[in-house]
Amino acid sequence: MSNTIKDDIFDVLRDLNDDQFKLFKSKLCDRSVEPRIRKSEVEKADRLDLVEIIISRHTTNRAVSVTVTILKSMHCNELATELEEEGASRGGGPTPAAGACGTTAEKHFIDRHRTALIERVCNVTAILDRLLEHGVVTQSGYDEIQAGNTTQDKMRKLLSGPIHSGGGKAKDVLFKILETQEPFLMEELKGH
Repeated sequence: MSNTIKDDIFDVLRDLNDDQFKLFKSKLCDRSVEPRIRKSEVEKADRLDLVEIIISRHTTNRAVSVTVTILKSMHCNELATELEEEGASRGGGPTPAAGACGTTAEKHFIDRHRTALIERVCNVTAILDRLLEHGVVTQSGYDEIQAGNTTQDKMRKLLSGPIHSGGGKAKDVLFKILETQEPFLMEELKGH
């Protein structure tokens, strides 16, 4: 294949006929795993644009896993295997697992960006309100976190307490809430 993971993914997408490429875009948007990609973002995207979108949302390493999963769901197993082997040889990782973490060895987005979230999230009360509505945080947990002196203390307590104990589902809920409450921060963190 080519020199980079980006090139590898592009080469595989180039091998899809137009109908397969359309199906690939549809399946990419239908994924329930965060971060999600909207149909409007990929509607007019060509193959190179789509590679850029996948990598910007899922990081370079997870982009291989996401692409392989979709190819396998389309029964394009030969292309999936080819990309999987190239990706693994470049550190693109093995086949994916479910969840916003991408692979079993890779940390969840919330865990990967823990320090940045602690340092930069400002709207903790609104986030806690929504977590309480979703049942991720109890009223007593809410009160305890709100007792923190600074937003950093509150975020640290939130991430170390209910989010940690709630596991992947709690992290997925927090991820969605952060996308609405801290959109610019989340956009920046997704780019890294």
